[in-house]
Amino acid sequence: MLAALTSNRAIASGPGAAGWPRPLRDGSCLKAVNLGTWIDPDRDLNPLKERCSALGWQLEIPTDVKEQWRYFSGTDDERRAALLEAWHDLGVDAVISLGGDWGGARVLEPGFRFPRRSK
Repeated sequence: MLAALTSNRAIASGPGAAGWPRPLRDGSCLKAVNLGTWIDPDRDLNPLKERCSALGWQLEIPTDVKEQWRYFSGTDDERRAALLEAWHDLGVDAVISLGGDWGGARVLEPGFRFPRRSK
């Protein structure tokens, strides 16, 4: 296994090669999802948006990242759908998760497969 990871082929297929996401650049669009524990609706996410803006990126934060269903930011199906929607949005260059932990595992448990298009 170590030989496979350090072979020239593995190195040639690293970041920047086909299948890897493009590096973020000025004007890149990021979309936030929350796969895990709910976020306090009063939580100010502007510092995160400002930090992304300072790096030249535009961060979209949908209102559903602050929804609450039990301990999570929505039902498992809602969180899974939000991740897939963000991933398939051609205007989005990267997807970031504002939460994870056990809620994120619940989204992935029933056989979730990340789409082939890397982000």
